[in-house]
Amino acid sequence: AATWKGDADSRPGFIAGRLAVQRAMDERTITSYNVYWSNSSTSRGPLVGTIPAIGFHGPRCTGPSCPLINMTEIAGGFRMERSNYTNHEMAVVAASGPGVVKITRFDTEAFFDILKVGRETFHGKLAVPREIP
Repeated sequence: AATWKGDADSRPGFIAGRLAVQRAMDERTITSYNVYWSNSSTSRGPLVGTIPAIGFHGPRCTGPSCPLINMTEIAGGFRMERSNYTNHEMAVVAASGPGVVKITRFDTEAFFDILKVGRETFHGKLAVPREIP
């Protein structure tokens, strides 16, 4: 999806403004996004330019416990929740960056149950909220 925030340049033949593009959830098969000129009377006009894909992919979960994790898309990111977990659960969530992981609730058994984010490891009780770049 794309949004355009109007023409900020009033000179004839020039346009300026902000174009925001929401990337696909998985860019493995995408090389670029094409930007076309159009107006209210045409569905698609000439090609204005392209925006290269960067290999982005949203969160992907692997492991036997993935079906137990509630993942929802929220404005600007994703929310993952799992409470009342049991023994021997395991899941790995991978995503491309840059990004920030924000922990809003955390309570595990010290040393036995862990959360790894990048190079940091968390277990037990954790002061929240906490952001990890």
